[in-house]
Amino acid sequence: MNNNLENGNRLYKDGDSTSPHFIAPATGSVTNPLPLAPNQWGYSVSSTTPTAGEVANYKFQSVPLSNNPNVIMSSEYGVPEISTLDVHYGARINFDLAAGSYSGNIKYSALSNGPVTEALTVTPSTITSPDTEIEINTPLHTLDSDLDEIKVYVGDTETAENICANPRALITDHTTNQIRVSCVAPAHAPGNTASILKVSTSEVDYAYDNDKNNGASIRCVARNGKTPTFNGIISMQSMTARICNAETTPYAFKDGDASNQIVSDTTKTTSSDRNLVPEATLTDSRDNKKYVIRKLADGNCWMVQNLAFSPSAGQEFSIADTYINSGRYFTAPGASAPGANWDINGKDGPHFVEPEAGYEYYRNGTTPSSTGKLTESAGNYYDWTMASAGARSLSGSTITSTTIGKAADSFCPKGWQLPRNTMSRSFDELLTAYGLPNSAAGTDTQSPFSFVRAGRYIPGSSWSDRGTQGYTWAGTLPYSLVNSGSTINLQKSSPRGYGLPIRCLAAP
Repeated sequence: MNNNLENGNRLYKDGDSTSPHFIAPATGSVTNPLPLAPNQWGYSVSSTTPTAGEVANYKFQSVPLSNNPNVIMSSEYGVPEISTLDVHYGARINFDLAAGSYSGNIKYSALSNGPVTEALTVTPSTITSPDTEIEINTPLHTLDSDLDEIKVYVGDTETAENICANPRALITDHTTNQIRVSCVAPAHAPGNTASILKVSTSEVDYAYDNDKNNGASIRCVARNGKTPTFNGIISMQSMTARICNAETTPYAFKDGDASNQIVSDTTKTTSSDRNLVPEATLTDSRDNKKYVIRKLADGNCWMVQNLAFSPSAGQEFSIADTYINSGRYFTAPGASAPGANWDINGKDGPHFVEPEAGYEYYRNGTTPSSTGKLTESAGNYYDWTMASAGARSLSGSTITSTTIGKAADSFCPKGWQLPRNTMSRSFDELLTAYGLPNSAAGTDTQSPFSFVRAGRYIPGSSWSDRGTQGYTWAGTLPYSLVNSGSTINLQKSSPRGYGLPIRCLAAP
């Protein structure tokens, strides 16, 4: 909490900084706050507001200058345990002060206070000229790839004259969080050629011969000091693989015994009890709709309700809020009218249709009704081109096949992807963890899965199988997960132009 101007802490009459009439800030500090003197103002951080009788002796503080800011809240978590803080302002005035309105500005800053990198490779090992570009490569396995602060400097001390100019960062491998950072060395950097890389838990820097500054150090501060769990985030877009991994993976069957019942009891409190399924309700920032998510026995975090996002015609999406590769964009259509005739092979997609009135929810996953229960929502019906946000491969080429293709993008929220058909983060992995489809009878609509038998949309016709079967697109064409009262399995029964619901799982 600070102000950058020497007199910026004053409250001026009518907001005029040239006016001789002002209310000065209180004296004091965080450690030694004082009551307000006449014609002074200050602030106080407290969970209670002072009453009229308390104001005279209430402890107020001045707003400091930017070179010595006050820290009013600090947390080791990406989302603080205390997410709101009450800051009260007060002024003590007398008749010496000119009548009028007094105002000023206060600057609040949110700074990262996380861990730092563990290992670095620096190129070149010797700085030979002031304009040498230093390149640092490091796998940030313990950090998020979303960095808040990057500092590169030469020498053993992080001083202004040692800071490298124009620091730039590029994540070169999102799978391993490989990062490349470069900068231009300061003018005094050239020195001896000998340097030895040394590693510590807090930073990595260079040791030097003859006390010459000829090496480079980097400090990367991550957004999250500690990895939050489900109850540390509120939006779908905040989900990361680290957050999912931090939650306990539940047993598929009680006590890990396949002869017992499937573990179905959920908990919204982080627990080490593997007979409980971790659960949270998160908000999709694209439209503020809420979704129930759970960590299941396959070790993945799943949406346990169907996506119900209805974009406007022409609305554009990117990596900022949707699971789309960097540099790509997806322009969505508006909702089609019921009965709309799409090409069943997906040649004219993308398309989607909203559920018919009276079929927005399915009580107990089977009976059309208007329960309003999140996990009983039918969601929307998307063709595969819409579900995959443009039907593009990893290389960016458009998938035109009607029978085979692996989508690199999806219409899921950022941080979430379409399930694959096999291998990791797949429907097959989920089915295997629970011994399905052999033990599927009657379990599809129950916790922890909460599948809905919402059927599918057949272009030019109508919906089919509502109340008897559920369909969910996989990111691999032409697979979809099909659930009914007797089985849950992967099928190839839906052409890519059909409208099917979407369920997403947390991405790596």
